[in-house]
Amino acid sequence: MFPELDFHHLYIMGNGFDKSHALKSGYGDFRDWLVSHHLEDVLLLGQFLSEDRKDMLWSSFEEALGNFDLDEVKNNDLQNLFVITYTDDDSDEYVTVPSIADPNIFERLGNHFSDWAKDINIELCSVSPKYVFPDDSLFLTFNYTDTLESVYKIIEGRVRHLNGRAAKDSSVIIGHDKDVNPFDAYSCNPGNIRKENNGFQQLSEYADLRKDGNIQVEKAIVNAFKEAISTIRDVTIIGHSYGKVDYSYFQTIISYLPNNVTWHLGYHTEEDNKRLYSFVDKFMLKDYKAFMC
Repeated sequence: MFPELDFHHLYIMGNGFDKSHALKSGYGDFRDWLVSHHLEDVLLLGQFLSEDRKDMLWSSFEEALGNFDLDEVKNNDLQNLFVITYTDDDSDEYVTVPSIADPNIFERLGNHFSDWAKDINIELCSVSPKYVFPDDSLFLTFNYTDTLESVYKIIEGRVRHLNGRAAKDSSVIIGHDKDVNPFDAYSCNPGNIRKENNGFQQLSEYADLRKDGNIQVEKAIVNAFKEAISTIRDVTIIGHSYGKVDYSYFQTIISYLPNNVTWHLGYHTEEDNKRLYSFVDKFMLKDYKAFMC
């Protein structure tokens, strides 16, 4: 998998890396894709958030997942009727039709993200490289796309996809960091918990969306990769927002790195910059440099 050389640089990529190549990989772009392919799910997801948090859904999707109203999650079932708005292609008017909500949205999310990322991969043939990476580099990416492999021609053995790779996986990992016990919602009437209870199933599927970064890193980093990153001297993060939902990933990654690495922490917005310093404090990073990208 690896040639006989020491690897000195590890790059960790977030979604901002894809966006910097003008790829439509933001959560707002995911919403547009869903509107075109699964409009019912756009409306269904919106029902799980309070009015003051609905905008969060398409700006910080995983954070929004962790803020879903559990009562709404529990109470949405196959009997819920809502109206879907379609655009009439022959005019500028809208038409409405009734539709029955399918509550299994949490089972479908990984498939939706995978299908969306596959569509993004099609656009990679027209993307030009923006960065230059040293030959002695390894890559960990939170992205589902093949930007590193297709645009930068990085051999697959040097790239590990932490949440799955759409080109090879029919479903990828998307989730929240909220610890949910479905049984708690029925504590007043445990007799209501039955296998056929749609609300309980919905809560269980929502609870299963909780991301365990340690497990995902262990799945992604094979033994040869673990051995290779033991010689890393520099770690550069590009395009990550330093959200707490991914802290468990970084905790495991850091455990495999030497203690004396230098961190190069990229940020794009002031909000990213604020979270960057919370990240530094959380993991007690001593040798680091922040840069805007």
